[in-house]
Amino acid sequence: MSKLSPARKLALDVLMEADRRGMYARDVLSSRASAKAIDQRDSAFAARLALGVAATQGILDELLDQFLDKPKKVAPRVRMALRISASRCSTCIRRAALP
Repeated sequence: MSKLSPARKLALDVLMEADRRGMYARDVLSSRASAKAIDQRDSAFAARLALGVAATQGILDELLDQFLDKPKKVAPRVRMALRISASRCSTCIRRAALP
């Protein structure tokens, strides 16, 4: 299994904490010391990932549920990781479609 990049790990941790505590991802991100401890580019990428997933979570879940045999049985952390991946794929597809 591959290791998560610092940005992806931070985004996943932020999203999980925001979900668990009922907070906005932006607020969790700004309060995390680990966001300040990693490279500035990684921190910015983590923020982009976390905020993108938070803004489109419902659509991402609808998309993912079409490909999961038992969507209700997916562990919360796994679902969040899938959301991050789906969000990134969506961003790359949109960029590729630009003239």
